[in-house]
Parts: sequence; C-alpha cells; structure tokens
Amino acid sequence: MNEDFCMQSFKVEFLIAVDRKEVFCNSINSLNNFLKSSEEITVYDNCIEYDSLKIGYEVQMGDIATENQRYFHIKLTSDNKSEIEKFERFLKNIRALLFKASSQQVQILWDDLSYYYTNQAYPLIHEIENIMRKLITKFMLTNVGLSWFKEASPQEVIDSIRHKSSKNSHNHIYEADFIQLSNFLFKEYTSISAKNLAEKIKTVSRLEDLSLDELKSFVPKSNWERYFSALVDCESEYLSKRWEKLYQRRNQVAHNKSMSKQEFNEVVQLINDVKPKLQEAIGKLDQITLPEEDKESIIENAEENLTNLTDNTQQAFKILREAGESMTNPLAQAMLTLTNLRGWMGSS
Repeated sequence: MNEDFCMQSFKVEFLIAVDRKEVFCNSINSLNNFLKSSEEITVYDNCIEYDSLKIGYEVQMGDIATENQRYFHIKLTSDNKSEIEKFERFLKNIRALLFKASSQQVQILWDDLSYYYTNQAYPLIHEIENIMRKLITKFMLTNVGLSWFKEASPQEVIDSIRHKSSKNSHNHIYEADFIQLSNFLFKEYTSISAKNLAEKIKTVSRLEDLSLDELKSFVPKSNWERYFSALVDCESEYLSKRWEKLYQRRNQVAHNKSMSKQEFNEVVQLINDVKPKLQEAIGKLDQITLPEEDKESIIENAEENLTNLTDNTQQAFKILREAGESMTNPLAQAMLTLTNLRGWMGSS
C-alpha cells in the first residue's frame, strides 16, 4: 500500500511576519485572540476547535533581526483522516486570518494535505501516461515498423528524449515528455509534404487544374481524425484539451507544487474522461490498416505535425512565396479558402 493511503496524521505549518508597531498581534496571546475573532474557531492552550474538529496547535514567536518585524510560526495537526475535508476548510479559513494579521503572503513551511493529494494523483497520472504511450507505440510499430521513431518522430519530440544513447529506439516513446505524447495523435498536418506542395504549386496555372481531392489533401488533419475517429466515438479536440489540463496537474505533482482536494478531483475526472477512449482505441488497433501512401505520409509529415505547417494557411503562403508564385495565382486564391474547407467538407 502506498504511503499516502497510510497517512493518519496531517501536519501543516505556516509562517507570517508582522510589523512590531502592530499592537493587536504583539504576543502569542494577542494572536490567539485575533484568531478567535472568527466565530467558527475556539482556541485553547494546545488545541483549536473548528466545527467540532479538534486540531493540534502550536505557535512560536520571535523577532526578525534585520527587519522591524516579528514572526509567528504556526503548527497545525489533525489526526482525524475521516475529517480531512473539514481540516482543509479550516486551513483556508485560518490562512485568510493570518493574511489579515500580516498583510503579506502567508508562507507555507509544511503541507501534508498537499502531499496526500499529490501522492494519490501520481499513480493515476502515471497509469494514463503509459496507456497513451502504449497506444502510440503499438499504432506506430504495427503500421510503420521498428524504425518508426527515427523516421517519424517530430524534432521536438526527439529533443525531449532524455536518454538519446539508448539503442532500443522503438522504446524511446517511454522517455518522451508527457505533453509531447499528445502531439503524435492530436496535432494536425497535411497529407502532402511541403516539398510536394511546392512542386505542385509550380506546375499549376489554373484553379481547374486541381481536383477536389487534391484541395482536401491540403487541409490539415490529426492522426486521430484520420484513423481513430471512425472507430472511437470521440473528437480529437475533446481528448487534446483534457490532456493539456492533465499536463498542468502533472506538473504540480512533478514540481512539488501544492495540490488541493478540488485539483485532485479534477485529475480524477479528467482521467475518467480520457482513459476509456484511449483503451477503446487500443482495443481497435487491429481494425486499422494503413494504405502505403498513408504510411509515407505519416513519416514525411510527422515533423510538420508540430510546426503548424498550414496553421491558418500562413505556412502555405510562405511556400507560395518560396516557389516564386504571385499571390494572384489561381492556386493562391484557392489556398485562401482552405480554412473554410473543413466546414463545407463536413456537410458534403
């Protein structure tokens, strides 16, 4: 059993600084009287009672040598795990009081509550991260082959790998950063390479020379849209937005930042939203068969997958300029409508 689930006692420590000229908090006794200004708080010698919850209470006072200030070091302990949410409400209440007393940010010296929630969140995030890695690895391995990582990985994904010397390149996805994982599935790219697009532009003089399928090939789509959306009832945007939020919460855990009950609940909800979709996608991988031209497209365009190749057609205009074409070229006019293609394509 993990240590976080074994915790029965929770300690939180605060530190505040108060100007010495302030008379209402010039002693421990006056601080206690100030805390009792809240109707919900009763202060005893070594105990605070809040909404029938008894909380261990210690306070230390001293002078700050280099400032005309005194400090109060407050230690609060709850041994009642079943009342953890009530303890959290109490901490929010007392922090507000301490801020009023100090008029400065309350310093958190120790926070077992945050430790408790981050340690519960860690295995959940670890699991969903590895489910995503499993999906990407099997999809790429079974459809592109063992050399897929070097051939198909975007440069910033490669740069995020921490152990570049590993010879097992097909295992590198397990070393890629959390946020990079979603780019394999959710970043949009065109099914025609920049080089081929430039060559096509050079040869076209009339809009009629382009077929509708060729125009559609210029419209960026993600791998999720191409290969999974027909099998899993879920939009790419639904998953990518939740993955981005999970990334923010993951950083809280990874960088030892505080986490509240509300934020932990958000982690649970986000994972409950994402996990079934990824598991369903894994279960249906055998139903995906990539045409040879799609395999080439995945490899050729994976790097552009992260560089916004045709984001709002800006990169398309850059390619037009590099090809020496005038913006009055019929193809250029066609490119101006690309951002609207997605809408009417869906209704056709």
